[in-house]
Amino acid sequence: MAWVTAGEHPSKMMQQMARQGSFNGDLPEGSTFLRTVSWAPSPQWSPEMHPGIVPMMPLLSINAPTPEQVSSLLSDIDEVAEEAAKAIADYCDVFRVDPTMIQEHRFEVGRLEHIWDNLAGLMQKSAKQPRTNSALWAATAVGLVAFRIPENIKAVSTNKTLLLALAKLMRVGTMDEKSAAAGAICNVCADGTDQVEIARTQPLIDALVELCKMDGDVRLRAVGSFTNVSCGDASREALLQNSNVCEVLESILTIRGSGDAHEVLLARATMSLANLTGRNEGFTFVADFDVIKTIILCLDCAIESLLSDEPKTHGGVVWTISIVLYPIYQLSIADTNKLSLVEAGCIVQLLRILARWRVGTGTRELEWTLLTLLQLCFDDDCRGTLAVNLRCPEEVKACDDALGKLPPPDALAALDTIITIDPPSELERTRDTGGSLGLLAAILKEQVDDQAKRTVSDAPPSDGQGGGGGGG
Repeated sequence: MAWVTAGEHPSKMMQQMARQGSFNGDLPEGSTFLRTVSWAPSPQWSPEMHPGIVPMMPLLSINAPTPEQVSSLLSDIDEVAEEAAKAIADYCDVFRVDPTMIQEHRFEVGRLEHIWDNLAGLMQKSAKQPRTNSALWAATAVGLVAFRIPENIKAVSTNKTLLLALAKLMRVGTMDEKSAAAGAICNVCADGTDQVEIARTQPLIDALVELCKMDGDVRLRAVGSFTNVSCGDASREALLQNSNVCEVLESILTIRGSGDAHEVLLARATMSLANLTGRNEGFTFVADFDVIKTIILCLDCAIESLLSDEPKTHGGVVWTISIVLYPIYQLSIADTNKLSLVEAGCIVQLLRILARWRVGTGTRELEWTLLTLLQLCFDDDCRGTLAVNLRCPEEVKACDDALGKLPPPDALAALDTIITIDPPSELERTRDTGGSLGLLAAILKEQVDDQAKRTVSDAPPSDGQGGGGGGG
């Protein structure tokens, strides 16, 4: 049986591919390219038990791509080139292979000689003579192979020929090919690192702007590309050189609609604008509360995906923590957004990230978490909510949280560990603390402790104590 991600409907071409036992050019992580997969849900699974989580069982074993298949990408026989591109995409698709092996597969394929140049060549050739789905599969392969593999991301972002081939496909390709090309950029940038080379490729940015003016799936992926590309100071400055970027994103916020896909569209446009304008002097970006709730839900999905080892989606997107956390920090800078973030359930989600950090692991997401929590502490009500959730999690009820989640009981212990070992900063954002995450965590704990003391001193006296008076 075929499985289609929530809220999406395949085109006629994709329906035919599903009947043939294949799936289309979906980029499942950090992107929303429509997926029709030849997989069956696990017999133990039910949507009521695990909403949004789709465990799959492979129907086929997939062999590792060979150097010969890489060469076949440039075959004069269109069907041979298409089959080679499809094989590469399948081998690096988390929905098609064992998730525990997926990163190894992607690293392995990225090391194949001429892989990126040949994928670019296939897209260029197919754009001139579109007779098969080879360009769709080539664009899909780019996103799947590069996803969250630093070496592959660098190889794509510095390959001008490949970036221009994707830009051309966005301009002249079919609607499905445009989606695949936008989805590829979305996935390449889904780890939240600064991708200034992509942001400076003007033909690519211009093509994405035009896709944002279209409807449906294509627009959703194009906006998602801007969300991901804009995560970083250098990338932001490069994108701001093109006034059309913010203009088209602002226009999207005025679109009316309903459903998960529409919610994700508005969330992505909001996150993009927060990334681009959040740090501008004298400018305050105020986000709609309903959109903020969607953004926090996306962060929850990202955390659940890590904890459950199963991809959990919202609006057809498998979210990554970095991509959602960066704009949340930008939004938290403005006082007008602080209380909305807290009321939407932001604090519990941030404490979950804090609690899951382990010594010896990366600190990028941890640093964004600490910085965001400190921003929220500038608001008295937000600081009070944080103090209760961090110091007294047993007193918090699920109904107190917008998403019905409880704060982790070990978040305070994790904060103490960070203070003690002082892990290295990856972001160099902690300039005020000399690059020390330990000192940053200590400042946060001091804020919480001060709030706890203030709460005790402001409490009314208990019966039989204080107040004098009485007497017979």
